Amino acid sequence: MKRGKRFASLLLVLSMMIPCLSVAEDAPLFSAAITLHEGMAPLTFTVYDTGTKDAASDDDSIYRIQITGSVEGTMNPLLFDYSNGDEMVPLLQFVDLNSDGYLDIEALHVVGASNRYSTYFLYNETEKQFDAAPVLSNLSSYQIYPKQKLILNWEHDSAVTGIYTLYRFVDGKPVLWREASVLYDDRDNGESIRELVTEYDGSGHQTVLLDDTHGEFTDENEWLQRQTIWLKLLWTGLDATETPE
Repeated sequence: MKRGKRFASLLLVLSMMIPCLSVAEDAPLFSAAITLHEGMAPLTFTVYDTGTKDAASDDDSIYRIQITGSVEGTMNPLLFDYSNGDEMVPLLQFVDLNSDGYLDIEALHVVGASNRYSTYFLYNETEKQFDAAPVLSNLSSYQIYPKQKLILNWEHDSAVTGIYTLYRFVDGKPVLWREASVLYDDRDNGESIRELVTEYDGSGHQTVLLDDTHGEFTDENEWLQRQTIWLKLLWTGLDATETPE
């Protein structure tokens, strides 16, 4: 799967995953020392299984991120759900999501057949803490556009259906801006496809940019042609020198 992420690997001081062969509560599942920004001292991120379940999230295990090494002292611990306890893939990755020059946390939630979902925490330089960003919980296969401070996400539903979502940042916080959904229309017994492109303002009000229901795509070329239309609508009014992929 194309991830399209910029992980700033030169900023990583040490990255190490420790396999967990038992469910010892005090045994770390992951530990890494990360430099969030050039010139900053590295912070150590350690993940523990709290031994508790989240009833509101299909009884997923609740994990704790302990952060140490800050000049201000230990940062507040962070909690996230993880539903693939037997899959030893990196629990944490670090990427500058809001293009502010500081790495943020991507804490793995689940790896599915087509999509991978995570819990996101954005570094707050003013407070010297990490803030949860639940609005980004649907990120699965995304591309960051640092010049425009945007994130474009593609969430698969089937080979030719899914949702493009464009997020922007207002005062450092992510908000949903535009969305292009390409889904089977249940009103016609799943034999037609509805294309819907919507823009949201700061208050959540919607403006429909495209609403078209038609038969299934005849071939891949037709789907690719329509995809170009959705992406152009998502990118309306933005710098055309860097177009979405």
